[in-house]
Amino acid sequence: MSEMSEQIHVGVACGGYSSEREVSLNSGKKIAESLSRLGYHVSVIDPITDLQKLLSVSIVFNVVHGAYGEDGTLHSFLDLYNIPYVGSPPAASIMSMNKVMTKQLLRINNIPTPEYKVLFSSLTQLPSEFSYPVFLKPISGGSSIDTFLIENEDSLLTYSTQLYTQYHHYLLESFIEGTEVTASIIDHPESVALPLLELRPTGTFYDYHSKYTRGMTSFIIPASLSHHHTKLCQEMALNTHQLIGCSGFSRTDIIVSDQDGPYVLEINSLPGMTDLSDLPAQALSYGLSYDELIDSLVKTTLSTRRSSECSVECPSE
Repeated sequence: MSEMSEQIHVGVACGGYSSEREVSLNSGKKIAESLSRLGYHVSVIDPITDLQKLLSVSIVFNVVHGAYGEDGTLHSFLDLYNIPYVGSPPAASIMSMNKVMTKQLLRINNIPTPEYKVLFSSLTQLPSEFSYPVFLKPISGGSSIDTFLIENEDSLLTYSTQLYTQYHHYLLESFIEGTEVTASIIDHPESVALPLLELRPTGTFYDYHSKYTRGMTSFIIPASLSHHHTKLCQEMALNTHQLIGCSGFSRTDIIVSDQDGPYVLEINSLPGMTDLSDLPAQALSYGLSYDELIDSLVKTTLSTRRSSECSVECPSE
């Protein structure tokens, strides 16, 4: 326990009202326990009910997934009151939350991503440029909620109607056969690519059930890729992290085709931090325990904030 950590009041923001509320609460509980072990003064705060409490802390560790907490809204509120927070600024949060905006930026910068189309109605048949299987998914959201692997016209109509009814527009994406990996970046304090984690779900793909149910997915660290593909994935994740404007941490999901190499699926600017989450496992493989990871994220954020304020306010010599 350090004197510095004893003086810092960390507000762990978790909960919210999205479909990822349970994941957020689990992440918040684990982070709060870690911060307490490290000697920080900790308050667990659900900004939906206790927003005002966030204004009394030294720094916010935000793990409110989904709408409000991950889409730049909460970040903008904290910026308005000059409250430091672990994680990405509003613009990066907005960009990473929207899969279409992310894909457009990837395409412009020549980073491979699967073919896609935004749809505004249900489908009875695939557009001519697509073939089965395909994915249907919401444009915003995480944890693979309402993401469906489609293999025939019956399921196409069923799930496209469901997504259109619920979201009014949604994403059609080509399925790519390959090895699914996740590549995490942390600012430690410089941006570092952690060891790749390979995902082998027992089901057809890495859905919500596979992500948050013990035994449903095998996690392999380091991923069973060639050295060339490993380095390429880490470089693509780092480039995507910087391109989107993320800070603190991020996790980029990638599919590696044996024939065509890696494709970026999406980037998550607010990765889960539960017992089953990917980023903490990758950090451990890199050599950082969970507590060391949390401590580094808080201290790096505060150090960066102090440096930024000094560059604006301190007179040059």
